[in-house]
Amino acid sequence: MKLVSVESQLAWSDVERMQTDRRSQAVFRRLDYTWAFNDKEVQRVIAAKIAVIACARAIPDSLEKLRALDTLAISRLAVNRSEANRKSAAAAQRVGGLAPYFAALIFRAMRLGEDSVQLASELQVTAPGIRNTLHGLNLVAKQLAAGTFCLCKPMRYRHRGGPQGPAPRWDFKAAIPLRAAGMSYGEIAAKYGMHLETVRIAFVKAGLIFPRARRPRPKAHKFNHRAALDLWREGATYQEIADRFGVDRESVWWAIHKSPGLNITVEEKRKRHRLGGPAPRYDHAAAAEMRKAGISYGKIAKHFGVSAAAVHGVIKRTERRIAKEKGPDCSQQGEILQSGPSLQPEPPVSEAALSLQAQ
Repeated sequence: MKLVSVESQLAWSDVERMQTDRRSQAVFRRLDYTWAFNDKEVQRVIAAKIAVIACARAIPDSLEKLRALDTLAISRLAVNRSEANRKSAAAAQRVGGLAPYFAALIFRAMRLGEDSVQLASELQVTAPGIRNTLHGLNLVAKQLAAGTFCLCKPMRYRHRGGPQGPAPRWDFKAAIPLRAAGMSYGEIAAKYGMHLETVRIAFVKAGLIFPRARRPRPKAHKFNHRAALDLWREGATYQEIADRFGVDRESVWWAIHKSPGLNITVEEKRKRHRLGGPAPRYDHAAAAEMRKAGISYGKIAKHFGVSAAAVHGVIKRTERRIAKEKGPDCSQQGEILQSGPSLQPEPPVSEAALSLQAQ
């Protein structure tokens, strides 16, 4: 049986479990709303709050200025991302502005002590929105009383403060002839120390869009397309041609396949890219003989200075083409002869294969 206190009706074990003997006495903190019962202070707080919402540089000291800032503040709240702020702007428009809306909230919530849920249902706003509004008004009142209230000037460049400094200035009128002469947005941006997108947007807003015909490319971008096509037909890759002419590989591809003066047939493209692959840069027959002699793809590739995958692809394509030309019956007979004992003499092996076998 547990011993129970007469006053608290709790046993000592219960008190020890709840740790009530080591807790400090609760302190009820009530917000100070004395400013809400002074009409002059209410007018001052409402004017300061509207100036904060409208991002004004000074608190309005006349009714005309207050009405102008009231309209601006409602327009800013109407496009806010918060749903509570948008509903507050709609409610303020219905009652005639933010000033009468704030005055009604202060009078009914702080002076009369009405519930925020009831006010929200009547004003068609959210209860958290009313509580946040009252909290903001109370903070402004405290700052005005302490002398710490200040209106910060809105920053035009939010991400350019601190060590980065202000936004760099550049001469847009001087950049127009550069753009007309053929310079790209990136080259103009590098010249003035700007971002490429900043330069592009400036030209788009000004309506200065130069067609491609009026913007000739520099001489470094021009090369002989016919010579590039001849090299491509000889077996050179796009990267080799680009390195030779000092241009980009995509420029070589467009020059060969999209130039109107170069008539490349579909069969030629198919022969180069699909059926036969790239033009041979080494003896495929010798590579096939070395593979039949039992030499690995890696050694064959090292001997000819190509990759092992290229050697493997060429040999496999050659085998499939030979099997396709002979037909299914010949291919089956070839498989049977290879699986059985070899009665025919072995083909001669090239000197390259013998040298690699000796290594």
